Amino acid sequence: MNVKHGGSESAMVEERADERGSITESQFDDLPGLYESMAQWPFRKEIETPSVLQRLGSVEQMDVLDFGCGSGLYSRLLKERGARRVVGYDEAEGMLRYASRREEKERRGIEYTSRLADRLEGQFDVVLGVYVLPYASTREGLHAMCASMSRLLRPGGRLLTLPIHPAYEGDPEYYRPYGLRLVSDRPHEEGGAVQLELSYDHLCMMRPEHGPDWATAGHVQEER
Repeated sequence: MNVKHGGSESAMVEERADERGSITESQFDDLPGLYESMAQWPFRKEIETPSVLQRLGSVEQMDVLDFGCGSGLYSRLLKERGARRVVGYDEAEGMLRYASRREEKERRGIEYTSRLADRLEGQFDVVLGVYVLPYASTREGLHAMCASMSRLLRPGGRLLTLPIHPAYEGDPEYYRPYGLRLVSDRPHEEGGAVQLELSYDHLCMMRPEHGPDWATAGHVQEER
């Protein structure tokens, strides 16, 4: 990931998922403030978040795990919508510190963890994963990541994910009006790297993603 401000590079961190689907080197530890502000960006506030919440439907009195919770945005929304238990999981300690400090102040009753302990397996009605599948750089890593999510579900539970659309527009400028660009040397190639640029005023954040064309759904994906 390249983090740029005012045209000068301020940080560079490389992230890749290992064969088990776990992120081995986090690029998010120093960026919780940015990710919080992104919740108000038009493409998220007006398109992404309403779409995810609509597909989720009611979570009243359900137990939900937010897989790759980041700064806790969706964890808080899930609790606001009446979920009985919400657990936010992420491997980025910086993100979790931010989410945990906010929970200490607001006392919503959200749990945050950086480890999927055995005690969490089979404990949830819903597992939500927003923008986590693209970090699996291989088919095997994708399968492993999905398996780790599914183990958390009770029988009949739901796995809801939001990946990159496999038929995304190949022209990097197409999404610029929405504050982002998708750049790839090998667009639409299975497992090919896709670079996501998010821009706001003079801020440009770029992070590596992987666009798995083996994903069968185009928007929010759900498995039962």
